[in-house]
Amino acid sequence: MATAEAVQPTKDDFAEERLKSVHREADDSWRHGCYIYQVFHREEDHTYWAVNYNLSGDGETNGLQEGDFTVGQVERVEETVTKVSYKALAKP
Repeated sequence: MATAEAVQPTKDDFAEERLKSVHREADDSWRHGCYIYQVFHREEDHTYWAVNYNLSGDGETNGLQEGDFTVGQVERVEETVTKVSYKALAKP
């Protein structure tokens, strides 16, 4: 469980891979590339951190590498998901 005194990660922490990426979502609505939402786990204090940044399609802009991102502590939540599918009873 996260502690209140957890230290927020810095650009150097991401550059030196001190945190492990555990989740990533890309929203391609940015005209130059994607808005990225990525969650990282820091094993030393068992905290999770959500980061939002831009990533251009040509690789010229990478907010995570450039330090142009927002970061906040998040908590891991496990959920059970039921998937429903259907199969044909007879061939059409």
